[in-house]
Amino acid sequence: MSLTTTQTLERTRRLIDDLRAMPAETSWVEFKENNADGPLVGKLIAALSNAARLADQHFAYLVWGIRDGDHDAVGTSFQPGGVVAELRPEA
Repeated sequence: MSLTTTQTLERTRRLIDDLRAMPAETSWVEFKENNADGPLVGKLIAALSNAARLADQHFAYLVWGIRDGDHDAVGTSFQPGGVVAELRPEA
């Protein structure tokens, strides 16, 4: 059974809300406002993936648009692959 676009977006929103509710970042969850340094992002993804495996997690998460300290959704100007992807949460 495949999900509709609306279902996929809602599932993604719930996942991000669950990650934001965590008391702090972990070795397998990282929040970034803006970081477009390709080599650094690549290293970070590799580190998160390895950390998730060591922590017996199925996935690691690198979430743009979330402020590190308080996990507020602040949006991002990050453009993966040159595609403009400005996402702001609904208030």
